[in-house]
Amino acid sequence: MKKIFFILLFIFLGVFAYSQNSDYRYTKKTECVYTIQKIIEQQQLDNLQSDLQKVKGISDIKFICKWESGKGQLILSVSENITGTENIENFDMSVIKQLILKNDLEFVDFITK
Repeated sequence: MKKIFFILLFIFLGVFAYSQNSDYRYTKKTECVYTIQKIIEQQQLDNLQSDLQKVKGISDIKFICKWESGKGQLILSVSENITGTENIENFDMSVIKQLILKNDLEFVDFITK
């Protein structure tokens, strides 16, 4: 009787331990809105879009501009892969700010939705 109990106990503990370490992947989608200024010409935005398309995790890029004031918004859809073991492949937002500055634009604000 004790043997059966211990065998069942070890099977239960083995299944429980395995389920805790299983890799449950899902994708978290976030929308990031960057407010930018010093927009002078369309070429700046085209170059920025070209640079952003090379960044891992960005799935969609949109611009909203007010040409008269030289201000606008950069809207990015970001996908992050998350596993059940709390491992997160983080999206590095500092790269976006560097690319904004590289294209002679000025970073003003940042919001996530």
